[in-house]
This record gives sequence, structure tokens and C-alpha cells, in this order.
Amino acid sequence: MRVAAIKRSFAENTDHAGLWEMRGALIYETQAAVFVDFGPCSHWLPKSKIRVERGKGEALTVWLPEWLAKEKGLL
Repeated sequence: MRVAAIKRSFAENTDHAGLWEMRGALIYETQAAVFVDFGPCSHWLPKSKIRVERGKGEALTVWLPEWLAKEKGLL
């Protein structure tokens, strides 16, 4: 399944350079990972491989590398 509302950051001067931006809702969180609902699908994502920005409520913006997005079927 593909997730809507994704884009790749090309700004080299940011912490998100080369990562894919995806928005979802936080379902569950542990010390090592987050379980995120992206709409058509939900996935566990390791915190060590992603960057997370919390929005209002359960809203999250997640930046992750392309290889991980493909592995999870998000691209």
C-alpha cells in the first residue's frame, strides 16, 4: 500500500535531507519504536532510524530513509 501526503526533502542544510516525510497518527510508543497509523496501513518504526515531530493530539510527522519506507511498503 502507498501512503498519501509524502514528499522527499532535498534541502541539504536540514536534519531531514534525503528523508521521506510522512504524516500519521501515533498509536503506541515504546523506548525503541513507534507504531504509526498512516491511514491505509500501520507500521512499527524504529526510533533509531527515523525523526519524529509531534503535532496536536496524536498527529505525527515522520521522516524516514527511502530504504525503510520501501521495506515497510510505504513507497
